[in-house]
Amino acid sequence: MQQAMDQRGLKTLMLWLIWAAVCVTVFVQFYHQGDVWSYVRSDYTHVTWVIIGAFLLGVMVSLLHTIVLTLEWLCGYRLVGRMQAKGLHAVRPVRRRVVSRFISSLQHIDQSGGKVDLGQLSTVEFASHIRASHFVSLLGSLLITMGLVGTVLGLTVTLTGLNGALENIQGDAMGAIVGLQQAMAGMGLAFYTTLLGSILGGILLRVFAYISDTSIEGLQDMMLRCCMVYAAAQLTPSVQRDFLALEHVLEGMEKRLSGL
Repeated sequence: MQQAMDQRGLKTLMLWLIWAAVCVTVFVQFYHQGDVWSYVRSDYTHVTWVIIGAFLLGVMVSLLHTIVLTLEWLCGYRLVGRMQAKGLHAVRPVRRRVVSRFISSLQHIDQSGGKVDLGQLSTVEFASHIRASHFVSLLGSLLITMGLVGTVLGLTVTLTGLNGALENIQGDAMGAIVGLQQAMAGMGLAFYTTLLGSILGGILLRVFAYISDTSIEGLQDMMLRCCMVYAAAQLTPSVQRDFLALEHVLEGMEKRLSGL
């Protein structure tokens, strides 16, 4: 059963790898069917280089976050199995895991007799993962914006080239040709920056962020359901909870007496 849980815990990483394979396919199509890389190499504004660099940064951050989430899932399944078998206080939290810190906070609240708000506690504990996923989504929006900036720069270059061509159309034929070449280069810059920004940021990075968001929500749902089902007696104010707390105190007193 534990092996089956571990396999389910790898779901987020498998989805990430599948979408990464789609990204590689898109890059291969760009390289073989489009003349994108020639424009990237000849882009003196370096807007396309910024777009590609930001995309690679987003992919690296998403990969590291996916690995961390996979470890969280594996740890969460083990904690859930332990809680199902022996209850909330039988769980031994593991350091540097959000799911473990979530259980440890519940144990502390229960021992101190406080009131538990599972939804609020889950939001606070998983905030670091949510911020990491939002960062990848922010990079996707930034790529779209950079594509629009490249479009404006390309149109500016196009207008400058056309202006130079019109000025030299009667006197200097070579100057007119150079102006037309500059105008065409500006049109290519405007087109390809928009294309790269939209595909890399608006599609590929957004899907990476969606995979992380879905994984975080699923992990939160699993932990909340486990606590509501298997730790309801410890987390709900009731006579049974008071008896359990009293038993816990008596066990501690017995251990101290035996030590004395």
